Amino acid sequence: MIDLILEGFYRARRRKRIGGAVVVSALLVSIVGNAITFYLFERGIHSELSVGDSFWYSMISITTIGYGDLSATTLGARVGTIIFITILGLTAFTASAGMIINWLIDLQNRERSGLGRLYLKNHILIINYPHESRVRNIIDEFTSDSSHEYSDITLVTDRLESMPFQHSNVPFSSRFATGDGDL
Repeated sequence: MIDLILEGFYRARRRKRIGGAVVVSALLVSIVGNAITFYLFERGIHSELSVGDSFWYSMISITTIGYGDLSATTLGARVGTIIFITILGLTAFTASAGMIINWLIDLQNRERSGLGRLYLKNHILIINYPHESRVRNIIDEFTSDSSHEYSDITLVTDRLESMPFQHSNVPFSSRFATGDGDL
């Protein structure tokens, strides 16, 4: 059964939009389902237990923090915790963490290859790429001037697949401007 759930998650994850919706839905079902079963089965033993406490227990359990202030003691609450938290919730939680990490890596790779979006104003453009030493000289010349010391400098060229050097305020774009609002 766990293999079927994992296989379904991985298949859905490959389709990013559907995968995101499936993972978020699974997280919600896990949290709400566990909160309901925990509340229904545990309130007979713990009269002070509230619905909020049940959601607290679900959230803390799904993130594997588990403070220990609440725990399932009845058979029904334990079965609910196994199904909703251990099987469904932890699978969905780790899948969502993996999706976020993949998105961040993809974003970083796009930036490194010059395909990322740049939201800059009043920046300096270096168009084309004669060679690395010439571009470094241009950057050094601008950054040594106190009026441009902290200005963003953007290298725009289609000659490179990735930025050959790292500089804190020099993003790279491998796309040339084609419209009025591009530069």
